[in-house]
Amino acid sequence: MEESESQSGENAKGTVRPTSSTTRSATEIYLVGQPASSIRGSKLPTMRQVLKFFFHTVNESGDRQETFKETVRNVLTFWNLARIKTISERGCREKLTRLWEHWRSLQNSRDRAAKDKVENFKSQLDLLWDIGAPDAVEDIEKNRLLTPADKQQDIAFYQDQHGERKAFMSGNDKIFAAKKRKQEERVEKQRSKQGRFAACEPSSSDSRPQTCGG
Repeated sequence: MEESESQSGENAKGTVRPTSSTTRSATEIYLVGQPASSIRGSKLPTMRQVLKFFFHTVNESGDRQETFKETVRNVLTFWNLARIKTISERGCREKLTRLWEHWRSLQNSRDRAAKDKVENFKSQLDLLWDIGAPDAVEDIEKNRLLTPADKQQDIAFYQDQHGERKAFMSGNDKIFAAKKRKQEERVEKQRSKQGRFAACEPSSSDSRPQTCGG
């Protein structure tokens, strides 16, 4: 006779079988969430994205110093695609090291004194992990390979990533909310036009001429 199990996952012997919720809880990183095997999206990475990738990679390799390097290399691909100058790779690793050390200090001091620091840390997690060079904007302005429109677009994108983060990258192009709406409107108009043309086409069984408005 099979042993009955409760909804909580406990069987007749009193042992608890693992559930998806308990597994996720066991792997969840304090304040950060679940580790991630990659940094996804078409925006410059946030602090949370960077930490999620770092913790996944360090858990896989066990080599923290090498993980700092790999994480920075992954983050830099986004900044290079955005054509925004960054601080040196070594400077990025040092900044990531400080971020990890700050996280660890919060994890090890879960008391009332650390509450404000924890809340401040949480409030910054979904903000840009900024590794831009101090002269990043000036570097864009001096880039002779960019048109004035491209320069303006790159600067606006960088500023957006520090704030509302509504813009995203599409190849070398930067898509902003207003621009996206216009693109969607053009696509919708094209579909509507194609639909009207299709409705005007005579069927194979009807050779009579048909009229179409518009």
